[in-house]
Order: sequence, then C-alpha cells, then structure tokens
Amino acid sequence: MKLTPLSAPPALCDVQPIEPTRVSRDWLGQPLTLTVGEVAQQATQALTLEHGQTVILATLTMGNPPPRADFRPLMVDYRERPGAVGSLPGGMNKREGRPSDYEVRVSRLIDRALRPLFDEGERRELYVTLDVMSAEQGADLVGLALTAAGAVAHSSPVPFAGPMAGSRLTSGESEWVIGAHREGVVMLEGTTTPSAHDEVTEALETSAEALAPLWDLADELKEALNVAKRPYESGLTLLEDPAFDEALTPLAEVLSTRDKRAREAGYQTLLADLQTKVDAPAEAVALTLWSLARAWLRSEALEGRRQDGRAPHELRAMEVRQAPLARAAGSALITRGSTQVLVNVTHGPGDAPSSTGLLDRRSKTQLFCHYNFPPFATHEARVSRGVSRRELGHGMVIQRALEPLFQPKKQNLMTRVRSDVLASDGSSSMLSVCAATLALAEAGAPLLHPVVGVSVGLVSEPEGATLLMDITGDEDFYGDMDLKVTGCAEGVTSLHLDNKLGALPWSVLSEALKAASEAHAPLLGALAPFIERFEAAKPRFEEQVQLAPQRVGRVIGKQGANLKALCAEFEVSIDINDDALALITGHDEVKVKAAADQVRAQGEPLKVGERFEATIDQVKDYGVFVSFKGHSGLVHVSEMDAQPSSFKQGEALTVTLIGVDQRGRLKLSLKA
Repeated sequence: MKLTPLSAPPALCDVQPIEPTRVSRDWLGQPLTLTVGEVAQQATQALTLEHGQTVILATLTMGNPPPRADFRPLMVDYRERPGAVGSLPGGMNKREGRPSDYEVRVSRLIDRALRPLFDEGERRELYVTLDVMSAEQGADLVGLALTAAGAVAHSSPVPFAGPMAGSRLTSGESEWVIGAHREGVVMLEGTTTPSAHDEVTEALETSAEALAPLWDLADELKEALNVAKRPYESGLTLLEDPAFDEALTPLAEVLSTRDKRAREAGYQTLLADLQTKVDAPAEAVALTLWSLARAWLRSEALEGRRQDGRAPHELRAMEVRQAPLARAAGSALITRGSTQVLVNVTHGPGDAPSSTGLLDRRSKTQLFCHYNFPPFATHEARVSRGVSRRELGHGMVIQRALEPLFQPKKQNLMTRVRSDVLASDGSSSMLSVCAATLALAEAGAPLLHPVVGVSVGLVSEPEGATLLMDITGDEDFYGDMDLKVTGCAEGVTSLHLDNKLGALPWSVLSEALKAASEAHAPLLGALAPFIERFEAAKPRFEEQVQLAPQRVGRVIGKQGANLKALCAEFEVSIDINDDALALITGHDEVKVKAAADQVRAQGEPLKVGERFEATIDQVKDYGVFVSFKGHSGLVHVSEMDAQPSSFKQGEALTVTLIGVDQRGRLKLSLKA
C-alpha cells in the first residue's frame, strides 16, 4: 500500500465558534444564569445553570416512541457528584456507583414536576438528566435542579406548558419541596409539625409566588432561542364502529364491579371480543375502549357516583388485625377495600441509613421506613429484581408522615418500619401510615399523636369538578390528581401531590386539604380502640447525663457491676451511647432523679480544688482511703495535720481534690 504524503504539517482548522445564549436574573442576592449552546450540543436541548459557585448541567434528549406506549415515556436522573464539593467518591474503585436512595427520590420529584406539563398525547421517549457539577455550601440544589429541568424542557423542541421552577423550603421542623407554575402548583412534597390545613396552603402559596423571577428567566431564554416546537403525531386515532356502541352497557357493568380481579378480567374479556369484531389494529381498539372507559368513569364521578358504589366523600371500611407477627416488636395487618398492607416494626442498634444530599448535614434520625410493592399485589406474574424507584419514594412518604411525631423508644436504638403491600387497589401508602401507627404503639414507641393518611382524587371537566376521597387504582389512573395527606387530630403532618392537570389552582389544593383533614377524624376514630390496649399503664420519666468519656468505664464498672447495681437500687433503666450520653428512664420520678444524681456524681469530670464530704474506708500507716459519691482516693499522710492512726474507719471528713496521678487515682488533702 502506497500512502499519499500530507501536503502540509497537521494544523487546526479555523472554525468560527458558535456564540452561546445567556440570560440572567438576580436570585437570592446572586445572579442566576442560564446558558445554552456552550456544552452538550448533541442532546436535543442542554443548558447550564449557574448560581454563585453552583453549576448544574441539565439535558433533555428526545428519542422515538417505543413499540407500545400507552403512557408518557419520561425518565429523569438527578446526580450529585462528590467532585462538586472537591471530594473523592468512596469505595475501592473511587468511582461513582448507582444513584443513592436520595438521588432517586429527587429524580422522582423532578419527574413529577415535569410530567404533567408535557402534552397528554406525548409518546416519544424523553430522557432528562440533572448533574450537579459544582455545589456551593448552603445552596438549594433541589430547587435549582427543578428550575434547570423546567428551563431545559421549556426551551426545547418538545411541547411543554411551562415555565416551571422550584424550591426547597426548610423552617424549623418543616421541610417542603415545591414545583410551581404561574397558574398554580405542579408538584408538592413535604412534612411539618401538625399544622392547620389553611395555614399550610397559605405558606406554600406565598413561597410559590416568590418564584416569579425564575419563571420570567425561563420565558426570556425560550424567546431568545426561538426554538420551533415539534408536536408528537400519533398514528393511532379513536375508532367509530357500531360494536363500540353495543359495548357501552357491558362496559358500564364491568366498570361497576367492586372486586378488582373480577373487574380487570371482565375488561380484558370485553377488549378481546371487540378486537375480533372491529377491523382495525389491536392498539387502536384498545385506545378507543380505554377512552370510553375513562369518559364513563369521569362522568359518573361528576354526577356523584363511583364504581364501587361510594359517594365522593365516603371512605372504604377498614378491617384491622392486631399483632399478626409474634416475633416482631410490633405489627399490624389492615385491609381497606381491595388494598391490604402488613407493617412490621423492629428495633435494633446502629445508625439509620443516610437520606441526605451532598450539602446536607447527616440527620441522626432513629426512625427509617421501607415500603415494598411485590408484583403479586396487582396480580402480575413477574419476578421482582431489587427496589424500584416507586418503592423508595413511597417509603419516604411514610417516613415524612410519621417522623414529626415519632418518639424513640431509647436514645441509642433504631426503629425500622417495614410496609409490605399484599394487595393493591389504590392508597396503599396511606394505609401503610395507619398500620404503622398501630405497630409502633405495640412496639413500645407510640407516636406523640396517632397519625393516619388519605388519598384525595380529582375529576375536572369544563362543566364542573369534584373531589374523591380515598381513591382506588382506577380513580387514580383515570382521574386528574392524587394528593396524599397525612395528619393527626392536631393538624396536617405531610403532603405528597401528583397531578395531571399541569398547573393545579391553589384554590383546588386548599379545598382538597380541607376535605382530607376532615376525613382524618373518622380514620382516627377507627384506630382508637386498637391503640388503647397498647397505652402504657404508668407514666415514663427520663433524665439525661453527659458523662466524661474517660469516666464511662467507672460508671459501668467491672463487667457492668456498678451499672447493674444502680439499676437495681433505683428501679430504673440506664443506657449509655457512643457519645457518653447516659439516658435514665423509669416510672418513679423521684428514683429517676436520684439515679441521675448518682450517675452524674460518678461520671461527670471532677475539678481540682473541689471539696467533698467523704467517709473513711481504710486506715493505713501512710494515709487513709476515703470514698464519696461513687469515687475513692487516698489522703496521704503528708496532706494531714495529724497521724493516720488518729482516724477511724467510717469517720466523716471534708477533703479537697488536689490532683490525679498517672494511673487515674485521685489525690486528696485535708490541708488544702
């Protein structure tokens, strides 16, 4: 092979660089800048968000629709890179692994804020990524990621009813993540100490109004880019055939069947029959039947009728079985309609798994909640491989509901709440909250106030709208909203909003919260008889004493002898954690305080120069050994005004601490 030599030495081409598009607004005292055209130009749309030292890369990539798409195929990935704060990844390989549980939960938050703003008929695969490249201490990474995601979708070729921006709000014991539009709320999740529903709505609406500069910035970027929107055009259309007219009555009968399994079997039989009668693609027949079912269910709801015969405000009856698991610390099995959950509570030492982000201080919570949704719960014949994103998200929904009112059983003890959904027809996470309240009471860690939960649905049409309490799976699927609200007799404790209307008016949210708060009362009444059996017969008192680390061994004693003696003498329980904090608990307030005084005397550091009333234990030629408040030491003859022989065992003396020798023994004096 003969190569043609190069005519000249290699050199870089002279290419005119593309000028990126930048827009900027002041946000929280610093400029917030969105830049398009500088990086990631192979994505359908990409931008960087810069705020102070924080940099987030947001991308949206649009693909072809999958072969069968009866849903909006959207996937969101949020990642926090350790390099964003100048750290190395952990582990042997020093490389980022799979997303953490926290990153998955934030990904779900962003997904829920974006999904309702895309066109209802959108079926192209959409993949959105949010990568935190640099993070300034104290930055609201979740809120900035929501804002970046809304901006990249708003300025992309994909139709998107933006603008949308978000923020994470923390105040005291309250924490909220909100995604909002000018016309209302899009996504909401958070927890608070028990609060009145109207106070919660007012605070959240005020916070959303503060996002106006971010909405303006996203609009400015969209106008500057002037990207043409490309709507999705589906090849499937709704069919018109006499067979569908004949199927309306059987369809209404099937949809009115109360048993979920029977209802689904009847629907599939009707669909198969139509697909043999109608000369059209099977997907088109299925789409037409689905649209008829959706229209029928929504019209019935607007007229005050639901498929299981309930009125819009009615809740399904609950069947409760107490303590079904003998070896668990606490357990409860609750059935509501066709939904059934089993909650298991266990205690143990150790640390709760981290649920915080890159910039958050790791919380020292003693409660963690897990939620499992196996395939058999919805009659699916498939294998479950690992924990799904939905399971991670619903576990946090349960934890947010319980945590504001959780009382640890012991200072150094973890409590795990595990909810297994055994059958599902909607509202399984809210039923899990009810079951957890019972299981925690049995486990000896009752909540400060019992907590319950209810899911509120919505059907909205131009001619009217109605709220539905305690929604089923079909009402969630065909409806416009799923608002999960937990609370106690004192008020709301957490919210979790999914909606399909895009921007949900604040007035609708306010009305739904009011209805949910009213629904909590009958649920609390249904649980009350089961909680009463677990109420403690005696009040419980506790004291905490911070020990000197070097004196923990003295308090515990050889093989725990001193600690056991204190517990027996004062009839208390004493636990000492790794931070040398002693927790003394018991049912007699006087004895608890006396035990705390004794532990304090033995475990708190002694100061040179302190004087103590001591008792002589032994008399020796070189001095006397004395004891006081759990301590002992030597008064050497050189620190006496008289000979040791002039003292007697059991005699009381006032001694002064003058030092400690290399072996930790106390040096005492009668002269000082």
